Parts: sequence; C-alpha cells; structure tokens
Amino acid sequence: MEWLIAPVTIVVIVTIFMVIFRTPIIRMIGRIKKLGKGGFELDTEQSKNEIQQSPTKTADDLIKGIDNQLIREIENEFKQHLDGMPDSEKIKALSRLFAASLWGYMATNTYRLIFGSQIAALEFLNSHHKVPRDSLRPFYAAAANQHPDFYQTYSYDQWLGFLESQVLILHDADLIGVTVRGQEFLQHLVRDKLSKVKAG
Repeated sequence: MEWLIAPVTIVVIVTIFMVIFRTPIIRMIGRIKKLGKGGFELDTEQSKNEIQQSPTKTADDLIKGIDNQLIREIENEFKQHLDGMPDSEKIKALSRLFAASLWGYMATNTYRLIFGSQIAALEFLNSHHKVPRDSLRPFYAAAANQHPDFYQTYSYDQWLGFLESQVLILHDADLIGVTVRGQEFLQHLVRDKLSKVKAG
C-alpha cells in the first residue's frame, strides 16, 4: 500500500491517534506552558480547573484544521482495515504505520534538500566504521570547485551540519560515523530508484 508513505497519510494517522487517545492528549495540551526547539515543558502546578476549562474545543480545533474530503475518504478506508481489531492490535498497527509514514516524509524532505556531495560522503561513511572528521573534506572540496559562488559562503562546518541536523551522521570525539537513519536513507534511494547524482 504505497499511499501509506504519503504526507497526507501522516495527517490521517495523527487524526486517528487523536481520536483514540483523545483524553490523555487533551490533558497534556492543557498542561503545556512552554514550547520551543527543545520540545515542550508541562506545568505540573496547573490546577485541574484550568486544564479542563475547554478540553473539547482544544481537540476539535486541532482536528478541524486538517479536515477535508480526501482525508475523510482515506480515514474511512483506514478505519475499515482496523475494524474488528482489539485495541492493543490497533495501537500496534497505528504505531508502526505512523513511524513508517513519518520516516517516508522525512526521507523525501531530506532528499529534496541534500547535495550530491553529501550523498557521496554518506556512501563513503557507510563503507567505513568511523573516520576522522577531515576525511569527508575532499567531498566538500570537490563540490566547492564545481559551485564556487555558493560554497564561498557555505562552510565545511555548515555542510557537515546539515547531515548532522538530519541525523544522518554522528560525532564521536573527532570521529564521524553514519547513523541508522543515514544507512536507511541510502536504502531509501535504492528502493525508490532515486538518483544519487545531484547538484552541490
């Protein structure tokens, strides 16, 4: 079922999750007091009256923002597949499908942004255990030679930083290795027959 990895499917699965886990989600949303890049912080001192002030409106507003005819059609089809399953099996299926859908979206987005030189560097890392940080510099230098204007303001640290921000590589002291996500990203290119030859 290829449609399961489409971005719209992520929205559908999130919607179903919200229906199943409506009560705990409402409680958690009511307790969020700070939201930022590092995640969110819950207010443990907030009173029950404040938490339960308008729980239905909070969840309904979130769902309403992702509601359209296509999503409802896919949602109904998806519910038919789950019909008759015990709740524990539904959660198991939804969890796995959500993870697969989210990864499909993330891999697609990463491919849209990644440079060809970074893909080549990932392949090099994938065939080695860990390498010194400067071992990847030749890949950067080759790309800088081809695109001098762009790379004049795009440093080696930024080039590596993108791979790290996408969790494709990891640092261990001055050594760099490929992550499980990086390995799976390379497999994604093979499975979907995506070109490894890209600009940059």
